[in-house]
Amino acid sequence: MDIGNTTHDHGSEKLDNLIGLVEKLLDKVAAVDEKMKDKCDVETVKRLETRIGTLEDRALQTEQDIGSKLSSLELKMQQQLDDKVSTIQVNRV
Repeated sequence: MDIGNTTHDHGSEKLDNLIGLVEKLLDKVAAVDEKMKDKCDVETVKRLETRIGTLEDRALQTEQDIGSKLSSLELKMQQQLDDKVSTIQVNRV
């Protein structure tokens, strides 16, 4: 009967080892789950990148439009200034 007892003890030890490994695995899974809480979804990132790209394009277009309008305004103001200077010079003569 001594052999049966040894086998039972050895089987119990294997079971304890297996339970210990499963507990460690569950701890690791819990740690990964905790880390994943701070991560975001890939689809969310793609949508945000698309929105950012659209906003950047709109900002660039607005900047170009403003630059064009400023150039036009500067040209108009220069023409008005030249006209006034010419008028003043004609009136002096």
